[in-house]
Amino acid sequence: MQVGPEFTWSRWIDRYREGRAFVTNGPLLSFTANGQPPGSVLRENRVRLAAEVTSRVPVDTLELIQNGVVIESSSGPRVEKEVTLDRSAWFAVRVSGKPARGFGNDAPRAHSAPVYVSPDGKPVLIREDLELMIRWLGRFWANLEERDNFGPAPNRANARKMFNQAIAHYEAKLKGL
Repeated sequence: MQVGPEFTWSRWIDRYREGRAFVTNGPLLSFTANGQPPGSVLRENRVRLAAEVTSRVPVDTLELIQNGVVIESSSGPRVEKEVTLDRSAWFAVRVSGKPARGFGNDAPRAHSAPVYVSPDGKPVLIREDLELMIRWLGRFWANLEERDNFGPAPNRANARKMFNQAIAHYEAKLKGL
């Protein structure tokens, strides 16, 4: 995450809130779409993606991801791809390697926050993701019911109302596809 010429807590938090971040257990990522960093929202329909990794241990794979699907992969430290879109999408970059000394039993990994590209001005909606959220809410509610941890009776009714609103929200988006 770039915070500018001087690192301060305030700048770091601001960049994090803007989505200009990545998670890592070691490798460092650089990722842009049309020169813009993660967290950006672009309106173009042609996007030039560029990613680079720097790591003190070897990494095997650097991947460009579109809507959760790998669209380009490299075994080197850099990957680029140009994409033409007819509808909204999100892009991110992911890096992974084999377990390495200094990582315990884990492997070096990193994943960027996304860049959103919306040539049509519409949000990114993916049928499988919406269906997953509806199923997840159903399983979560069943888990809450099983534990019966609602406290006073009105809490259960309020929670059910919120769950129903969330499910209706995702079902409405699903119908719009």
